Amino acid sequence: LLIAGECDDEVLLSAHVCHPSLANDNCSGLALLAHLARHLSQTRRRLSYRILFAPGTIGAIAWLAQAGEAARRIKHGLILSCVGDGGGPHYKRSRRGDALIDRAMAHVLARDWPQSQVLPFSPYGYDERQYCSPGFNLPVGSFQRSQWGTFPEYHTSADDLDLIAPDHLEHSY
Repeated sequence: LLIAGECDDEVLLSAHVCHPSLANDNCSGLALLAHLARHLSQTRRRLSYRILFAPGTIGAIAWLAQAGEAARRIKHGLILSCVGDGGGPHYKRSRRGDALIDRAMAHVLARDWPQSQVLPFSPYGYDERQYCSPGFNLPVGSFQRSQWGTFPEYHTSADDLDLIAPDHLEHSY
């Protein structure tokens, strides 16, 4: 979905949809992003917003392969995943490390969540890896409450609706 703004510069907001029945690791990011997209579509915007739901890893690679000029319009980006549980939160910086999105997220987290962690970029994680890869190097970071792989329910059938809570989703929003 492209929500046009007053200019062509874009913010990429992405969540992955690749594992069936995972409430926190897939559905929480999709739900938060769908709600955010609805809000953005009802407001006046200077920047345009590109909302992308895609299979993890291969979806981002496929989008980058066909995006062409659209990829060059991305000025800021954020991957949302694992935003419905009570952990963290964590923000992983873009590969650039000092992009505006990195500075903005560090500021918001320090102000609103003193216990948060801002982590350096690493080649492990979600689709920020593909968007930040050499040749693209887009300014895309990743926001999560509990980091992938650090909670016992991760990639198990226990990642169900009992793991997430509406107030955690609201606070992530």
